[in-house]
Amino acid sequence: METLEGRLLWHLEKLPYFIKVAERASFRQASDELKIAQPSLSKSIQVLEDAVGASLFYRHRRGVELTEVGAQLLKTA
Repeated sequence: METLEGRLLWHLEKLPYFIKVAERASFRQASDELKIAQPSLSKSIQVLEDAVGASLFYRHRRGVELTEVGAQLLKTA
């Protein structure tokens, strides 16, 4: 059985995206700053969520906030 760290190793390039979304609490603001399309950013976060097997953000109309798993990942990242 592969560990969480092992699953994340395949997606390390997506961690800066996760960190930026967490810092800005907004996919739109993060995508603007990262200069990537919002759908691409959302897909990258979905790939990370699939890798960890849990949602990383609670999504709201006015932005996002970290879930408990997301907060733990941010500390590690």
